[in-house]
Amino acid sequence: MSTDSTLEDLATPLRDLQRRFIALTEPHRQDLWRYCLRLTGSPWDAEDLIQETVTRAFARVAHFFQPLDMRAYLFRIATNTWMDAWRRQRPEPYEDPDTLPGLAERPDPAPEPGVVWAAMEALVTALTPRQRVILLLVEVFGFRPAEVAGMVGSTEGAVKAALHRARVALEKQSGVPAPAQSPPAADPALRRLIDRFVEAFNRRDADAVLSLLDAEAVHDIVGVSEERGRDVIRRNSLAEGMADPEWSRAEAGTVAGRPAVLVYFGGPDGDERLGWVIALEAAEDRVVTMRSYYFTPEFLRHASGELGVPAVTHGYLYQGAVG
Repeated sequence: MSTDSTLEDLATPLRDLQRRFIALTEPHRQDLWRYCLRLTGSPWDAEDLIQETVTRAFARVAHFFQPLDMRAYLFRIATNTWMDAWRRQRPEPYEDPDTLPGLAERPDPAPEPGVVWAAMEALVTALTPRQRVILLLVEVFGFRPAEVAGMVGSTEGAVKAALHRARVALEKQSGVPAPAQSPPAADPALRRLIDRFVEAFNRRDADAVLSLLDAEAVHDIVGVSEERGRDVIRRNSLAEGMADPEWSRAEAGTVAGRPAVLVYFGGPDGDERLGWVIALEAAEDRVVTMRSYYFTPEFLRHASGELGVPAVTHGYLYQGAVG
């Protein structure tokens, strides 16, 4: 038996298990999205963090021989994934002051969650990563310090000390506006490619869309599947997408400073609702990566809120993909 056929044999039962696992995560996905968005500060990065979290969580289930609290399990993996990425991005060794011994503990009045949310934008740089994580987990999402200690690999006392420091920072920064950030300028060549993609897409011209793709292009249907190669994309997602009677039109737009293709679906009252965002990455005037944000309810709601339009969502999984 070849390696390819062995992997294919594994894929079918794994897809069924994945569907069951995703169903268990659904009650916690909105809170997890809010947490990831506050950690990363970007809806694009938040969705990436959620997908990485769910993938890691699913992969590690077989390692546990005791019951798991799904909400705490997901938040712990999201926390560790984000902290690990943050450490890798630093060019020099970093010693978090909240991990040092001898930190004093003191009971503090907890600020209202609304105050925490309002102040977080200004505190992205004022708080250490550990303080940011602990403040969010305790004050906003209601985890006990002992639970948070298990998530961040610390002690309850150290968590309480870091929480105290974060509250002091909140008090000092109260009323300080977040620094204005200008989004990076979009690549004009990418803008032109998006315009061409939108024009072909609205004509439902599959051949014209394919002509814009590199022969080895990757289509990442975020959270669901990955297609590699123009021919695979043609036979699968593109054929189905072009035949979908629900979407009405596409347009070039921007979400959180990043250019994208925005696809609208017809609503019951003749209105249009954002239901699909496509991000393109290009090289030498060809699309090398296409990322479809379709089975990403929280991302679509966030994008629609930013754009001031209604949203329509499609769940977390392709309902036809039953193994």
